[in-house]
Amino acid sequence: ELMEIDPSIEFINAIHPNTIIGKNVVLGKGIMIMAGSIINADSMIGDFAIINSKASVGHESILREYSSLAPNCTLGGNVTVGKYSAISISATILNGIGVGEHTVVGAGALLTKDADSFSIYYGVPAKLIRPRKLGEKYL
Repeated sequence: ELMEIDPSIEFINAIHPNTIIGKNVVLGKGIMIMAGSIINADSMIGDFAIINSKASVGHESILREYSSLAPNCTLGGNVTVGKYSAISISATILNGIGVGEHTVVGAGALLTKDADSFSIYYGVPAKLIRPRKLGEKYL
């Protein structure tokens, strides 16, 4: 909405100084990366994504626009997290897994298979709990 009011607005990135960012990482605009986070080589962080404290993004992973990682999340290598998706506290997503758009992966979950869009997954291993409705609160 702000861009419609004034298209000249520029959004800054807020990156804590002890964040580790690997080579060839692409950072979008308006992102927030908290203390102790690690983003490994060749990854991409989309516009307005949030990476909370001590989260780890594996090599060649992609966080799409407006996605978020809660504290202590771990993404393996080559993971894709879709737009508007939320990965909750201490969740782990294994190598090569895709998370659809508007999806929630619950606290402490271990995602071993691709997660559909508009869905909620919890457990070890994570299982589909139920679909999400557009506009439903995330947590």
